Amino acid sequence: MEVEPGEIVAIMGRNGSGKTTLLRSIMGLVRTSKGQIVWAGQDLSRLATEERAGIMGYVPQDPRAVLFQPTVQEEIAWALAQGAAKRQRNASETTRITTMLAQFGLEHLAGAHPRDLSAGEQQRTALATALVRDPAVLLLDEPTRGLDYLAKDQLIAILQGLCAKEKAIILVTHDVELVAACADRVVLLGEGEIVTTGPTRALLHESLLFSSQIGKLFPGQRWLTAREAISALTDQPFQTQ
Repeated sequence: MEVEPGEIVAIMGRNGSGKTTLLRSIMGLVRTSKGQIVWAGQDLSRLATEERAGIMGYVPQDPRAVLFQPTVQEEIAWALAQGAAKRQRNASETTRITTMLAQFGLEHLAGAHPRDLSAGEQQRTALATALVRDPAVLLLDEPTRGLDYLAKDQLIAILQGLCAKEKAIILVTHDVELVAACADRVVLLGEGEIVTTGPTRALLHESLLFSSQIGKLFPGQRWLTAREAISALTDQPFQTQ
């Protein structure tokens, strides 16, 4: 499997197909005896998880698993400090922390305890900690779990912004609507193997199991999202027979 900079690839499949294990293997949280994980010509299989964290950001299914500092700001500061020699925080690092708080809408929560946040706020905090070191690759495991529609829209906007900055994004999800809204390509796994892969629009239209709600409502059209359907239907009004 290959993922390019500026590309969002969604990994889908039934429970137990190996999706989470694949992400954890890429991040070095699961040791593998075969295969290679290569980025920019470098075999990451030889790097410890701590070293990979300078290249890749990772957010697990439950973001609380990576939130353990007393405040949101300290979470981001701690993540930024990893991999660097212990030193007093400089002005550029302080600016970086402030920027991340603003980018993820967390300024008003900077002093809050992460465990007191909503699911969406915890997700944004975990994303901020994963991205504060400006990794080239972002790995997300079920990123919309526990999110309402507004929080999901905010996440999609963030991912599209990162894609525009040439970040490579791999997301594991059962959320077909998320995939339809932002993924460039889909990889379907089954029992640890790639069953099929292809552009999102083509693959979702060919699959009854993984089709979006709009795709199921309008099977003869090429629409995947509500926005696409609304846009098309307002330009071409309903016709009755």
